[in-house]
Amino acid sequence: MKNKISILLILVISMFFPSFATAETILLKSGKKIDGQIVERTDKYIKVNISGVNVPYFFDEIRSIDGTQLDTALSNNSQVTLSSEDNFYVDQQFGIKIKPPKGWFLRDDIKMRARVVLFSKHNIGQVAFPMLSIQQNPVPPNIKDALDFSKLLLKMSQEQSKNYMFKVIEPPQKIEIGDLSGAKFIFEMRGRDGKLGTSIDYEFIQGNTAISLQYADYSETFKENLGYFEEAVKTFAFLEPKNALAKEKKLKLEDDIVTSGSVYKNEEYGITFNEPQGWVKNLRGSPTSLVGYTKVEDNKNAGMIGITVDDISGTSEIKTALDFAKRVLQTMTYKLPGIKIIKPPEMINANGIVAAAIMYDMPTDSNKLPWSTMVVFIMQDRKIIAINALSPIADWKKNMDDLGIIISSIKVRGAMPAYEYNKHE
Repeated sequence: MKNKISILLILVISMFFPSFATAETILLKSGKKIDGQIVERTDKYIKVNISGVNVPYFFDEIRSIDGTQLDTALSNNSQVTLSSEDNFYVDQQFGIKIKPPKGWFLRDDIKMRARVVLFSKHNIGQVAFPMLSIQQNPVPPNIKDALDFSKLLLKMSQEQSKNYMFKVIEPPQKIEIGDLSGAKFIFEMRGRDGKLGTSIDYEFIQGNTAISLQYADYSETFKENLGYFEEAVKTFAFLEPKNALAKEKKLKLEDDIVTSGSVYKNEEYGITFNEPQGWVKNLRGSPTSLVGYTKVEDNKNAGMIGITVDDISGTSEIKTALDFAKRVLQTMTYKLPGIKIIKPPEMINANGIVAAAIMYDMPTDSNKLPWSTMVVFIMQDRKIIAINALSPIADWKKNMDDLGIIISSIKVRGAMPAYEYNKHE
Protein backbone atom coordinates (compact mmCIF):
# COMPACT_ATOMS: atom_id res chain seq x y z
CA MET A 1 0.00 0.00 0.00
CA LYS A 2 1.31 3.47 -0.83
CA ASN A 3 2.24 5.57 2.16
CA LYS A 4 -0.73 7.66 3.21
CA ILE A 5 -0.44 10.47 5.70
CA SER A 6 -3.22 12.01 7.77
CA ILE A 7 -2.34 15.41 9.15
CA LEU A 8 -4.78 18.00 10.40
CA LEU A 9 -4.47 21.17 8.36
CA ILE A 10 -2.51 23.93 10.03
CA LEU A 11 -5.07 26.00 11.84
CA VAL A 12 -3.73 29.37 10.80
CA ILE A 13 -4.15 28.50 7.11
CA SER A 14 -7.88 28.05 7.52
CA MET A 15 -7.98 31.24 9.56
CA PHE A 16 -6.10 33.27 6.92
CA PHE A 17 -8.15 31.65 4.14
CA PRO A 18 -11.73 31.32 5.31
CA SER A 19 -14.31 29.86 2.95
CA PHE A 20 -15.84 31.91 0.16
CA ALA A 21 -18.32 33.94 2.26
CA THR A 22 -15.90 35.58 4.65
CA ALA A 23 -18.06 38.36 6.07
CA GLU A 24 -19.38 38.35 9.61
CA THR A 25 -22.86 39.62 10.43
CA ILE A 26 -23.11 42.29 13.11
CA LEU A 27 -26.59 43.10 14.42
CA LEU A 28 -26.84 46.49 16.10
CA LYS A 29 -29.21 47.28 18.96
CA SER A 30 -30.94 49.70 16.61
CA GLY A 31 -31.95 46.70 14.46
CA LYS A 32 -29.55 47.50 11.63
CA LYS A 33 -27.64 44.52 10.19
CA ILE A 34 -24.03 44.97 9.04
CA ASP A 35 -22.20 42.46 6.82
CA GLY A 36 -18.45 42.86 6.70
CA GLN A 37 -15.11 41.56 7.89
CA ILE A 38 -13.88 42.51 11.35
CA VAL A 39 -10.43 43.97 10.75
CA GLU A 40 -9.62 45.43 14.17
CA ARG A 41 -10.64 44.71 17.76
CA THR A 42 -10.03 46.57 20.99
CA ASP A 43 -11.50 46.28 24.47
CA LYS A 44 -14.15 48.88 23.55
CA TYR A 45 -14.95 48.58 19.85
CA ILE A 46 -14.46 46.69 16.59
CA LYS A 47 -13.79 48.00 13.10
CA VAL A 48 -15.65 46.41 10.20
CA ASN A 49 -14.52 46.62 6.58
CA ILE A 50 -17.55 47.70 4.56
CA SER A 51 -16.87 48.19 0.85
CA GLY A 52 -13.25 49.07 1.56
CA VAL A 53 -13.97 51.45 4.45
CA ASN A 54 -13.13 50.48 8.05
CA VAL A 55 -16.12 51.56 10.17
CA PRO A 56 -15.89 51.47 14.01
CA TYR A 57 -18.74 50.04 16.14
CA PHE A 58 -18.64 50.23 19.92
CA PHE A 59 -19.71 47.25 22.03
CA ASP A 60 -22.51 49.18 23.70
CA GLU A 61 -24.26 49.54 20.31
CA ILE A 62 -23.83 45.88 19.21
CA ARG A 63 -26.43 43.22 19.97
CA SER A 64 -24.84 40.16 18.33
CA ILE A 65 -22.05 38.96 16.03
CA ASP A 66 -22.83 36.04 13.71
CA GLY A 67 -25.94 35.21 15.76
CA THR A 68 -24.14 35.10 19.10
CA GLN A 69 -25.35 37.66 21.63
CA LEU A 70 -22.47 39.97 22.44
CA ASP A 71 -23.00 39.70 26.21
CA THR A 72 -23.00 35.90 25.91
CA ALA A 73 -19.90 35.86 23.72
CA LEU A 74 -18.00 38.06 26.13
CA SER A 75 -19.03 36.01 29.17
CA ASN A 76 -18.37 32.61 27.56
CA ASN A 77 -14.75 33.48 26.83
CA SER A 78 -12.96 33.20 30.14
CA GLN A 79 -10.05 35.58 30.66
CA VAL A 80 -6.91 33.79 31.78
CA THR A 81 -5.18 35.32 34.78
CA LEU A 82 -1.94 34.09 36.33
CA SER A 83 -2.54 34.76 39.99
CA SER A 84 -0.03 32.14 41.15
CA GLU A 85 2.84 30.03 39.88
CA ASP A 86 0.56 26.97 39.79
CA ASN A 87 -2.07 28.51 37.51
CA PHE A 88 -1.72 26.31 34.41
CA TYR A 89 -4.21 25.48 31.72
CA VAL A 90 -4.42 21.69 32.04
CA ASP A 91 -5.80 19.55 29.22
CA GLN A 92 -6.26 15.90 30.15
CA GLN A 93 -7.34 14.89 26.63
CA PHE A 94 -4.18 16.26 25.04
CA GLY A 95 -2.12 15.27 28.08
CA ILE A 96 -0.45 18.68 28.39
CA LYS A 97 -0.31 21.81 30.51
CA ILE A 98 0.72 25.37 29.72
CA LYS A 99 0.49 28.86 31.17
CA PRO A 100 -1.26 30.96 28.51
CA PRO A 101 -0.46 34.68 28.22
CA LYS A 102 -1.76 36.71 31.14
CA GLY A 103 -5.01 38.48 30.31
CA TRP A 104 -5.68 36.47 27.14
CA PHE A 105 -9.02 34.73 26.55
CA LEU A 106 -9.86 31.07 26.16
CA ARG A 107 -11.92 31.29 22.96
CA ASP A 108 -14.73 28.81 23.56
CA ASP A 109 -16.95 30.70 21.11
CA ILE A 110 -14.91 29.69 18.05
CA LYS A 111 -16.12 26.18 17.27
CA MET A 112 -13.91 23.80 15.32
CA ARG A 113 -14.87 20.56 13.59
CA ALA A 114 -11.63 19.15 14.97
CA ARG A 115 -10.67 19.87 18.55
CA VAL A 116 -8.39 22.88 18.88
CA VAL A 117 -7.67 24.90 22.02
CA LEU A 118 -7.52 28.63 21.26
CA PHE A 119 -6.28 31.55 23.32
CA SER A 120 -6.57 35.10 22.00
CA LYS A 121 -5.70 38.58 23.13
CA HIS A 122 -9.23 39.58 22.07
CA ASN A 123 -12.51 37.98 23.01
CA ILE A 124 -14.76 38.42 19.96
CA GLY A 125 -14.62 37.81 16.22
CA GLN A 126 -14.01 34.71 14.13
CA VAL A 127 -10.39 35.56 13.28
CA ALA A 128 -8.96 36.15 16.71
CA PHE A 129 -5.45 37.41 15.97
CA PRO A 130 -3.13 37.42 17.78
CA MET A 131 -3.80 33.86 18.89
CA LEU A 132 -2.15 30.84 20.45
CA SER A 133 -3.56 27.49 19.34
CA ILE A 134 -2.93 23.97 20.56
CA GLN A 135 -3.85 20.86 18.60
CA GLN A 136 -2.96 17.18 18.39
CA ASN A 137 -1.96 15.19 15.30
CA PRO A 138 -1.05 11.55 14.62
CA VAL A 139 2.57 10.92 13.69
CA PRO A 140 3.12 8.75 10.57
CA PRO A 141 5.26 5.65 11.16
CA ASN A 142 8.10 6.87 8.90
CA ILE A 143 8.64 10.01 11.02
CA LYS A 144 11.51 9.67 13.50
CA ASP A 145 11.36 12.99 15.37
CA ALA A 146 9.75 16.44 15.64
CA LEU A 147 12.07 17.86 12.98
CA ASP A 148 10.95 15.26 10.42
CA PHE A 149 7.32 15.93 11.33
CA SER A 150 7.77 19.72 10.97
CA LYS A 151 9.33 19.27 7.53
CA LEU A 152 6.43 17.09 6.41
CA LEU A 153 3.83 19.46 7.87
CA LEU A 154 5.44 22.45 6.15
CA LYS A 155 5.64 20.59 2.84
CA MET A 156 1.96 19.70 2.88
CA SER A 157 1.03 23.21 3.99
CA GLN A 158 2.95 24.69 1.07
CA GLU A 159 1.17 22.40 -1.37
CA GLN A 160 -2.25 23.15 0.09
CA SER A 161 -1.66 26.91 -0.11
CA LYS A 162 0.36 26.96 -3.34
CA ASN A 163 -2.19 29.20 -5.07
CA TYR A 164 -1.47 32.02 -2.65
CA MET A 165 1.64 33.81 -1.42
CA PHE A 166 3.42 31.46 0.99
CA LYS A 167 6.89 32.40 2.19
CA VAL A 168 9.06 30.37 4.56
CA ILE A 169 10.74 32.77 6.98
CA GLU A 170 12.61 30.15 9.00
CA PRO A 171 12.80 26.51 7.81
CA PRO A 172 12.24 23.70 10.33
CA GLN A 173 14.96 23.50 12.95
CA LYS A 174 15.49 21.63 16.20
CA ILE A 175 14.75 23.38 19.50
CA GLU A 176 15.11 22.62 23.20
CA ILE A 177 12.52 23.89 25.69
CA GLY A 178 13.57 22.82 29.17
CA ASP A 179 13.76 19.03 29.08
CA LEU A 180 11.75 18.79 25.84
CA SER A 181 13.16 18.42 22.35
CA GLY A 182 11.07 19.71 19.48
CA ALA A 183 11.15 21.66 16.23
CA LYS A 184 9.84 24.95 14.89
CA PHE A 185 9.34 26.83 11.64
CA ILE A 186 7.99 30.26 10.66
CA PHE A 187 6.08 31.28 7.54
CA GLU A 188 4.05 34.11 6.03
CA MET A 189 0.84 34.02 4.01
CA ARG A 190 -1.34 36.65 2.43
CA GLY A 191 -5.04 36.19 3.15
CA ARG A 192 -7.98 36.82 0.85
CA ASP A 193 -8.46 40.14 2.60
CA GLY A 194 -5.03 41.15 1.29
CA LYS A 195 -3.44 41.31 4.74
CA LEU A 196 -0.16 39.53 5.41
CA GLY A 197 -0.07 37.07 8.29
CA THR A 198 2.85 35.40 10.05
CA SER A 199 2.82 32.14 11.99
CA ILE A 200 5.32 30.28 14.12
CA ASP A 201 4.76 26.57 14.68
CA TYR A 202 6.31 24.46 17.48
CA GLU A 203 6.04 20.67 17.34
CA PHE A 204 6.62 18.25 20.22
CA ILE A 205 6.25 14.48 19.86
CA GLN A 206 5.19 12.11 22.63
CA GLY A 207 4.72 8.47 21.69
CA ASN A 208 2.97 8.47 18.30
CA THR A 209 1.19 11.81 18.73
CA ALA A 210 2.41 15.34 18.09
CA ILE A 211 1.34 18.46 19.96
CA SER A 212 1.38 21.65 17.91
CA LEU A 213 1.76 25.03 19.58
CA GLN A 214 1.09 27.77 17.05
CA TYR A 215 1.17 31.53 17.28
CA ALA A 216 -0.42 33.54 14.46
CA ASP A 217 -0.84 37.25 13.98
CA TYR A 218 -0.93 39.86 11.26
CA SER A 219 2.65 40.49 10.17
CA GLU A 220 2.58 44.14 11.16
CA THR A 221 2.04 43.23 14.84
CA PHE A 222 3.70 39.79 14.89
CA LYS A 223 6.88 40.88 16.69
CA GLU A 224 4.92 43.06 19.10
CA ASN A 225 2.97 40.07 20.45
CA LEU A 226 5.57 37.30 19.92
CA GLY A 227 6.92 37.65 23.46
CA TYR A 228 3.59 36.49 24.92
CA PHE A 229 3.84 33.26 22.96
CA GLU A 230 7.51 32.64 23.76
CA GLU A 231 6.86 33.01 27.49
CA ALA A 232 3.91 30.60 27.26
CA VAL A 233 5.96 27.98 25.39
CA LYS A 234 8.55 27.99 28.19
CA THR A 235 5.85 26.67 30.56
CA PHE A 236 4.63 23.88 28.25
CA ALA A 237 4.89 20.34 29.61
CA PHE A 238 3.39 16.88 29.11
CA LEU A 239 1.32 15.58 32.01
CA GLU A 240 2.64 12.03 31.94
CA PRO A 241 5.94 10.26 31.33
CA LYS A 242 6.51 9.29 27.71
CA ASN A 243 6.02 5.57 28.17
CA ALA A 244 2.74 5.95 30.06
CA LEU A 245 1.37 8.45 27.57
CA ALA A 246 2.37 6.32 24.59
CA LYS A 247 0.47 3.34 26.02
CA GLU A 248 -2.71 5.24 26.81
CA LYS A 249 -2.81 7.66 23.85
CA LYS A 250 -2.54 6.27 20.32
CA LEU A 251 -3.88 7.89 17.20
CA LYS A 252 -3.88 5.27 14.48
CA LEU A 253 -3.11 6.62 11.05
CA GLU A 254 -4.87 3.72 9.35
CA ASP A 255 -8.19 4.67 11.00
CA ASP A 256 -8.33 7.81 8.83
CA ILE A 257 -8.08 6.04 5.45
CA VAL A 258 -11.47 5.73 3.76
CA THR A 259 -12.39 2.11 3.10
CA SER A 260 -14.77 0.68 0.51
CA GLY A 261 -18.43 1.43 1.21
CA SER A 262 -17.77 4.25 3.70
CA VAL A 263 -20.56 6.82 3.95
CA TYR A 264 -20.21 10.33 5.37
CA LYS A 265 -23.16 11.49 7.49
CA ASN A 266 -23.75 14.89 9.06
CA GLU A 267 -26.92 15.07 11.14
CA GLU A 268 -26.68 18.84 11.73
CA TYR A 269 -27.01 19.72 8.05
CA GLY A 270 -28.65 16.50 6.86
CA ILE A 271 -25.84 15.62 4.45
CA THR A 272 -24.81 12.14 3.33
CA PHE A 273 -22.61 10.89 0.49
CA ASN A 274 -20.34 8.00 -0.42
CA GLU A 275 -16.74 8.74 0.53
CA PRO A 276 -13.81 8.39 -1.93
CA GLN A 277 -12.04 5.10 -1.21
CA GLY A 278 -8.34 5.27 -0.35
CA TRP A 279 -8.36 8.98 0.44
CA VAL A 280 -7.33 10.19 3.90
CA LYS A 281 -10.18 11.71 5.88
CA ASN A 282 -9.70 14.52 8.36
CA LEU A 283 -11.99 16.79 10.31
CA ARG A 284 -11.16 20.32 9.32
CA GLY A 285 -9.77 23.10 11.45
CA SER A 286 -12.21 25.83 10.43
CA PRO A 287 -15.63 26.87 11.75
CA THR A 288 -17.16 26.61 8.25
CA SER A 289 -15.56 23.32 7.18
CA LEU A 290 -17.31 19.99 7.67
CA VAL A 291 -14.82 17.41 6.44
CA GLY A 292 -11.82 17.11 4.16
CA TYR A 293 -10.13 14.37 2.15
CA THR A 294 -6.49 14.30 1.04
CA LYS A 295 -4.94 11.99 -1.51
CA VAL A 296 -1.29 11.35 -0.68
CA GLU A 297 0.92 9.31 -2.98
CA ASP A 298 4.66 8.88 -2.49
CA ASN A 299 4.61 11.52 0.26
CA LYS A 300 3.11 14.06 -2.14
CA ASN A 301 -0.25 15.76 -2.06
CA ALA A 302 -2.08 14.33 -5.07
CA GLY A 303 -5.47 15.95 -4.50
CA MET A 304 -7.85 17.46 -1.98
CA ILE A 305 -11.62 17.53 -1.53
CA GLY A 306 -13.26 19.69 1.11
CA ILE A 307 -16.89 20.15 2.14
CA THR A 308 -17.77 23.57 3.54
CA VAL A 309 -20.92 25.40 4.59
CA ASP A 310 -21.54 29.15 4.30
CA ASP A 311 -24.34 31.17 5.87
CA ILE A 312 -25.77 33.62 3.31
CA SER A 313 -28.67 34.88 5.38
CA GLY A 314 -27.23 38.40 5.24
CA THR A 315 -27.06 38.50 1.42
CA SER A 316 -30.60 38.76 0.09
CA GLU A 317 -29.47 39.25 -3.53
CA ILE A 318 -28.33 35.60 -3.71
CA LYS A 319 -31.40 33.58 -4.73
CA THR A 320 -29.84 30.39 -6.09
CA ALA A 321 -26.66 28.35 -5.96
CA LEU A 322 -25.86 29.74 -9.42
CA ASP A 323 -25.99 33.29 -8.03
CA PHE A 324 -23.52 32.27 -5.35
CA ALA A 325 -21.20 30.60 -7.87
CA LYS A 326 -21.16 33.78 -9.96
CA ARG A 327 -20.38 35.85 -6.86
CA VAL A 328 -17.51 33.55 -5.91
CA LEU A 329 -16.01 33.69 -9.39
CA GLN A 330 -16.34 37.47 -9.51
CA THR A 331 -14.50 37.79 -6.20
CA MET A 332 -11.75 35.37 -7.18
CA THR A 333 -11.08 36.93 -10.60
CA TYR A 334 -10.76 40.31 -8.91
CA LYS A 335 -8.31 39.13 -6.26
CA LEU A 336 -6.50 36.55 -8.42
CA PRO A 337 -6.14 38.10 -11.89
CA GLY A 338 -4.16 35.09 -13.18
CA ILE A 339 -7.06 32.67 -12.72
CA LYS A 340 -8.04 30.72 -15.87
CA ILE A 341 -11.74 29.86 -16.23
CA ILE A 342 -12.25 26.37 -17.62
CA LYS A 343 -16.02 26.25 -17.18
CA PRO A 344 -18.04 29.32 -16.14
CA PRO A 345 -20.82 28.95 -13.55
CA GLU A 346 -23.59 26.64 -14.71
CA MET A 347 -26.51 24.76 -13.21
CA ILE A 348 -26.09 20.98 -12.84
CA ASN A 349 -28.03 18.02 -11.50
CA ALA A 350 -26.32 16.50 -8.45
CA ASN A 351 -28.03 13.21 -7.63
CA GLY A 352 -31.49 14.63 -8.19
CA ILE A 353 -30.95 18.03 -6.59
CA VAL A 354 -30.22 21.41 -8.15
CA ALA A 355 -26.61 22.59 -7.89
CA ALA A 356 -24.18 24.95 -9.59
CA ALA A 357 -20.58 24.30 -10.62
CA ILE A 358 -17.49 26.21 -11.70
CA MET A 359 -14.08 25.00 -12.87
CA TYR A 360 -10.83 26.94 -13.09
CA ASP A 361 -7.05 26.67 -12.98
CA MET A 362 -5.20 28.62 -10.31
CA PRO A 363 -1.98 30.54 -11.03
CA THR A 364 1.21 29.21 -9.46
CA ASP A 365 4.91 29.85 -9.73
CA SER A 366 6.03 29.91 -13.37
CA ASN A 367 8.04 26.69 -13.02
CA LYS A 368 5.14 24.66 -11.65
CA LEU A 369 2.03 23.25 -13.26
CA PRO A 370 -1.17 24.86 -12.00
CA TRP A 371 -3.76 23.05 -9.95
CA SER A 372 -7.25 22.62 -11.34
CA THR A 373 -10.25 23.31 -9.14
CA MET A 374 -13.91 22.38 -9.42
CA VAL A 375 -16.48 23.62 -6.94
CA VAL A 376 -20.07 22.39 -6.73
CA PHE A 377 -22.55 24.52 -4.78
CA ILE A 378 -25.85 23.34 -3.30
CA MET A 379 -28.29 25.70 -1.62
CA GLN A 380 -29.95 24.62 1.62
CA ASP A 381 -32.38 27.28 2.82
CA ARG A 382 -30.03 30.26 3.40
CA LYS A 383 -26.87 28.18 3.50
CA ILE A 384 -24.53 27.05 0.73
CA ILE A 385 -22.95 23.62 0.84
CA ALA A 386 -19.77 23.65 -1.27
CA ILE A 387 -17.80 20.64 -2.48
CA ASN A 388 -14.30 21.91 -3.34
CA ALA A 389 -11.99 19.65 -5.35
CA LEU A 390 -8.37 20.63 -6.01
CA SER A 391 -5.94 18.54 -7.98
CA PRO A 392 -2.63 18.74 -9.84
CA ILE A 393 -3.41 18.74 -13.55
CA ALA A 394 -1.58 15.42 -13.97
CA ASP A 395 -4.00 13.74 -11.54
CA TRP A 396 -7.12 15.64 -12.56
CA LYS A 397 -8.98 12.97 -14.55
CA LYS A 398 -8.67 10.17 -12.01
CA ASN A 399 -9.47 12.51 -9.12
CA MET A 400 -12.61 13.68 -10.91
CA ASP A 401 -13.83 10.09 -10.85
CA ASP A 402 -13.60 10.19 -7.06
CA LEU A 403 -15.36 13.56 -6.95
CA GLY A 404 -18.06 12.01 -9.10
CA ILE A 405 -18.63 9.38 -6.40
CA ILE A 406 -19.53 12.17 -3.99
CA ILE A 407 -21.67 14.20 -6.42
CA SER A 408 -23.61 11.19 -7.70
CA SER A 409 -24.52 10.03 -4.19
CA ILE A 410 -24.93 13.25 -2.22
CA LYS A 411 -28.14 14.00 -0.36
CA VAL A 412 -28.80 17.34 1.33
CA ARG A 413 -31.81 17.90 3.52
CA GLY A 414 -34.00 20.74 2.22
CA ALA A 415 -32.12 21.18 -1.07
CA MET A 416 -34.09 22.03 -4.21
CA PRO A 417 -35.12 18.89 -6.12
CA ALA A 418 -34.10 18.48 -9.75
CA TYR A 419 -37.63 18.89 -11.09
CA GLU A 420 -37.34 22.56 -10.10
CA TYR A 421 -34.29 22.92 -12.34
CA ASN A 422 -35.99 24.63 -15.28
CA LYS A 423 -37.23 27.44 -13.06
CA HIS A 424 -33.67 28.53 -12.49
CA GLU A 425 -31.98 27.97 -15.82
